[in-house]
Amino acid sequence: MPKHFPLSVGVSTYNASELAESGFTAPGILPIPVDPKKWDMAADPQLMQQLQDGKTNLLFVGRVSPHKRQDHLLEAFAHYLTMDREARLILIGGGDINDPYYHHVTSLMHRLHVTNYVMIPGQVNDAQLLAFYRTAHLFWSMSEHEGFCVPLVEAMWFDVPILAYKSSAIPETLGKAGLMFTNKENLIEIAALAKILVKDNPLREKVITAQRQQRNKFSPPAVIEKLNKIVLMMEENFSHELSESTLKSLKQS
Repeated sequence: MPKHFPLSVGVSTYNASELAESGFTAPGILPIPVDPKKWDMAADPQLMQQLQDGKTNLLFVGRVSPHKRQDHLLEAFAHYLTMDREARLILIGGGDINDPYYHHVTSLMHRLHVTNYVMIPGQVNDAQLLAFYRTAHLFWSMSEHEGFCVPLVEAMWFDVPILAYKSSAIPETLGKAGLMFTNKENLIEIAALAKILVKDNPLREKVITAQRQQRNKFSPPAVIEKLNKIVLMMEENFSHELSESTLKSLKQS
């Protein structure tokens, strides 16, 4: 397949490296544009009221899937609750209730005795998602494989500080923003770091300031500029191939 595509594009350096490993030549990089104007709407009023009850809202957005590691997040959250009983974990994202991993996640909630502290609303509409972002105190990710991770950028636009496991494309999407950890062995320490990021206002402000700078890299104007460069490359490649084809035809005539 790669030989049929003279130009390929990944949404991150990590994603592009996967294309290269599959045989594509010098893949380009074009991030996914994240437009904050998408949220020019009213948030779900009932959900806003429900979430603004004084509890700490810890949010993750992503399909319930093994590589997203909602199970690791639940285990870390159980430790977080020992430091802050007035907290809730919100796991947003579609999932098949008949899927073994989905069953594993829900069963783990019961075994950890955190069922009353966790919300799994499934797939939500934009007004609901807006309410979750606007009331979140922390975006917390344990995901082990992301090609880009749009929710990270969305969290940046809502000034929600991010704590994430440093894996796949996440370091590239976050840049110098957010806080990352490289080891999951000590979940107590990770939970403590989450609590610090929630409660330490100077640290929160520092993280949010960095996130405000990073999010602009994925604005539509910034991505369009990258797209224009890729289009120019395509035109140059096409012109080069056309010239070679014409020269070959002349030699054969």
